[in-house]
Amino acid sequence: MSSKIDSTARATRLAQTIASDIAAYAQADTSLSSEAQREQIKQQIQEGREFFRSRVTSEVLSHGIYEEVVRSKFASSSASPQPA
Repeated sequence: MSSKIDSTARATRLAQTIASDIAAYAQADTSLSSEAQREQIKQQIQEGREFFRSRVTSEVLSHGIYEEVVRSKFASSSASPQPA
């Protein structure tokens, strides 16, 4: 098993990648109603948060990087999560 990310720069890149993947998937999936799409994005953000937590150290996690990146990426979306 690989070691956890202990660099804020690397953690930021990971969070940006996760958020970009969520945004790209949401943009590509036009089959859902806007309400269903918002719910799906919220679920994906939560799954991304769990993945991010599993990959970074507790020290890096304490910086709130994932929440900051997601808030920035989805600022105009009602799918923007509240901090966990």
